Amino acid sequence: RLANGANLLEARMYEDWPTTRNGYAKNILAGHGNSLVFLALSTIFHLLIFVGPWLWLLFGWLDQNSHGWPYWPLMLILLGITTRGLTALATRQRLLDALFMPISVLLMTRIALHAVWWQWQYGGPQWKGRTIHE
Repeated sequence: RLANGANLLEARMYEDWPTTRNGYAKNILAGHGNSLVFLALSTIFHLLIFVGPWLWLLFGWLDQNSHGWPYWPLMLILLGITTRGLTALATRQRLLDALFMPISVLLMTRIALHAVWWQWQYGGPQWKGRTIHE
């Protein structure tokens, strides 16, 4: 069974970017079944869905034959914001965060790359000076 426990507790996990990056990088690969392929596919999917339309909107005018510009990228941006907003509403998160989803995706991409580096360099995530193995 699933239950929404969003209002049961509150915690501040990290105080700065390095600890936030390392904390999420420690778990992101495990969250994808320890599969680099699944992590890569997930990252590409989120980049296409949440960052791609913004890039299309910003640079679509450069292509004189770009059909549907700017209406299609604007519609896709609105759809992404709405989807994230509905998720925030259902889980009682901040609605304003939906507007920052492209930035969140870029930051999570950076975190995923950090996790991949750890996996390649050390054989697993680093935490408090030691390597975590499966």
